[in-house]
Amino acid sequence: MINKILHVNSNIRPGGGPAGYLYNLKKTITKDSNFNVFSPEQSQERDNTVYNKRKIPVFLLRHLLCIKYIFNLLGFFKIKNENEILNYKYILSHTAPITSRILKINKASIIGIMPHGPLSYSIESLDDLEDKYGKFLFRSFYQKILNKLENNIFKKVDFISVATKDGIDGYNNITIDFDKLFEVTTGLPGLETTQTKESARKSLGLPADKFIVGYFGRYNHHKGYDYLCSEIDNNNDKNILFISAGVGPLSSTTVDNYIDFGWRKDIDTLITSCDFIVVPNRFTYFDLLPLECLSLSRPVILSNVGGNKTLAKIMGDVRIFNLQNGSLNAILTELAKLSNQELNNINQLSKTIFDTNFNEYCFNLNHEKLFHDLSIKFK
Repeated sequence: MINKILHVNSNIRPGGGPAGYLYNLKKTITKDSNFNVFSPEQSQERDNTVYNKRKIPVFLLRHLLCIKYIFNLLGFFKIKNENEILNYKYILSHTAPITSRILKINKASIIGIMPHGPLSYSIESLDDLEDKYGKFLFRSFYQKILNKLENNIFKKVDFISVATKDGIDGYNNITIDFDKLFEVTTGLPGLETTQTKESARKSLGLPADKFIVGYFGRYNHHKGYDYLCSEIDNNNDKNILFISAGVGPLSSTTVDNYIDFGWRKDIDTLITSCDFIVVPNRFTYFDLLPLECLSLSRPVILSNVGGNKTLAKIMGDVRIFNLQNGSLNAILTELAKLSNQELNNINQLSKTIFDTNFNEYCFNLNHEKLFHDLSIKFK
């Protein structure tokens, strides 16, 4: 067998989640690396979550999707070219359904799972279903089945890899064997741009003299988008302008101090145009967005939950808040008073924090350590 870790997902592409994580990890691989990435589908485009119109009755659609989730966790769906993943000593799957399939077809390798969601697959899948198609009476019935199947996966795997223990705070329905747990801090090749703050704002049609706060991601409850909209509605500082880019089931607020760009691919330009980026998650694993912001010399403001807590510890100088009415606005009011020189100093510090802790070299090194630790545990 090949004495390396093979990371497995159904697709890789820029952005967040397991697909974005492995897209970034693959960029760090050299001929001497003790890990590799397998994905039958690859893209160079960021993913756009589509909220489709209903084509079949919603009461039937809910049940069909729940049955699909059950089949996913039973490992019924084949992975394209799955025979190619049988010859590695260590296999690390990055979703629960793929892990289930690998456990089903591979009895020889040492198999692990690395979750990437703020909540377990079973809870997040049903939450997304209700976001799109409304609440339904049979949720508790399906939840029990999915919980049992997902717990069985976590019980069967040989090891569990996470970016941080804080990131699985929301996995209350899953029994985690912490003796199997390995922490691997996330990193990524930094984003690059030729834009300055001034040129980025000009290209986006944004005012040059405002203190601009950005939000980039899905418009849903988990990401705290509704909390952000509430803070925007109650912010009376005429010097502050909020912008966002993303899609989701929640509607945007419509006020003068907020611009919704909708879905965009030019994330580097959007980030560069901002003074600060806010990450108001209710639940979070270890989002890649804050790291992308730091790589572009832009500071972040984080909610005090999940992986954000770990990120705050690593960063040291960070603005963190609890999800209470007025908490974010209180921080923004003070930050908006900073001089240009003070903002420049914060920008430089943000880039230094990224280069010291989260760049592709650090990311590669962390995964080499994982291989070393597994080699010791499974001699």
